[in-house]
Amino acid sequence: MKVLSSEVKSLLDKLYNLRGEDSIILAKMNKEREEAIETGERTKNEKEVLLNKIEKLSNEEKTLQEEGDKLTSILSNINRDDFANVLERLQIDFNPASINDKISKMLPETIEKVVSENNKASEELEAVETEMNNAITKVEELGIRKEEALSNQAKLNEYFDLALEGNINITNNSYFNLQIPYDKGYKIYVDDIETKYEKSNLSFIGFNISKGNHHIKIIYTSPYKNISIIISILGILLFIINKIIYINFSNNTNNKNGDKNEIPKKNRHKRNK
Repeated sequence: MKVLSSEVKSLLDKLYNLRGEDSIILAKMNKEREEAIETGERTKNEKEVLLNKIEKLSNEEKTLQEEGDKLTSILSNINRDDFANVLERLQIDFNPASINDKISKMLPETIEKVVSENNKASEELEAVETEMNNAITKVEELGIRKEEALSNQAKLNEYFDLALEGNINITNNSYFNLQIPYDKGYKIYVDDIETKYEKSNLSFIGFNISKGNHHIKIIYTSPYKNISIIISILGILLFIINKIIYINFSNNTNNKNGDKNEIPKKNRHKRNK
């Protein structure tokens, strides 16, 4: 009897929970899929917001640089003395050189802040895209896993049958079909209680089983096992008896041949006398 490890039994539990839309595993899988879809939608919106922000910051960086260069160029060509009377009468403190100095100092710092903010938004975008792509991949994988799990149920049944012992979760009272050819040599135990089985689907084994978690054990003993053992023992005994008879027969034959060889010697002895 093959006894499964706890790890394999746990695997069988998970595999056999894939029995319908209401199963624990499929319900969990559907929940994960819904969460992945929600994550995909959320990250899609976040990506759009970040793309707009990055575009705006990039345009702002370009505009600041262009306008700053233009203003610096214009101020460099202005001679304050040419407008001294107007500036003095209006009491305007206008100094092109001083303004140019401020622009030269402050504009690069401002542009640097914009670039830094843009880089941060780009990093956030990369993280959001990764999360979004993972969510999309997960949705696809969960869909494939679900389809494969349901389509390969027969293979899972076969694997479980070969294992001979394990735990299963039955979601509804049902008739359990094993992918094992029907034979009278099986004993099937559900929760250590022997269960009657019958021929199902023309040539396989089937039996009733109730809803819930169950431990199933399948034992097979050939119906002709005892007869085979007896025949084997008789065969060995016959072989031994036959060997004894052959040895005795060979010894008797050798003795008779020995007696025949001694008679002529005696006769020759008498003739010599």
